Amino acid sequence: MGDKEELLTKKEGELLQSKIGQILWIARQSRPDVIFDASNLASSLKKANIQTLNEANKIIKNLKSETITLKFKKLGNDNAIRLLVFSDSSLGNLSDGGTQGGHFIVFVGENGLFSPITWQSKRIRVARSTLAAETLAMADAIDSGIFVASLYTELMYGKADPTQLPITCLTDCHSLWEAIKSTKQVSEKRLRLEISSIRELIQMHQIVSVKWIETKHQLADCLTKLEALKSLCRSPVFTDALEIM
Repeated sequence: MGDKEELLTKKEGELLQSKIGQILWIARQSRPDVIFDASNLASSLKKANIQTLNEANKIIKNLKSETITLKFKKLGNDNAIRLLVFSDSSLGNLSDGGTQGGHFIVFVGENGLFSPITWQSKRIRVARSTLAAETLAMADAIDSGIFVASLYTELMYGKADPTQLPITCLTDCHSLWEAIKSTKQVSEKRLRLEISSIRELIQMHQIVSVKWIETKHQLADCLTKLEALKSLCRSPVFTDALEIM
């Protein structure tokens, strides 16, 4: 099809946009392992070239050749169920220099049994620092977590009350964890409102706590980088992340 750096024609661009839309739909429904790849492709649509189209075709080929199964287990006693919200970001890691944020949310029951509930990987608004990127990613993750908790409690108890389902937020950004614990204001004024909102949610018991974990335990790390989530979930690291809570 020519040089890989050659820009796409209008017809090729429309075809690529259609392919990315299909990949994103699959990724959001059942394949979190490809959601970052699809989001990264979407960010390069304006300057897409032959290489971009080839990358989309490669993802589609992998999707067709691999069989991935999400397992939703019986988690035991309803009163023991809790929600773990993993959030992460990667500053300036997109092909156009943008910043990617992601979160991965699981239900955890008795004996460490877990079921994936929802995940997201998307471009976040302009961030000037790692702390800013991590804060914005966590804010999005908390919104999703509270929404899931509200749905769950409405289905189980007839009333949407996220305080009835313990939510723990997990970050590998030590500076964010310290900023939430501290009474001191962060230097970036734009972040003060977001961090204050997180503190308020903890005080209102809509979040049990925010905890720091090592990067090797951060499940959402794979939603912001070119790394397969399925490899992590098959390893003991997933179990370790649950056990340290």
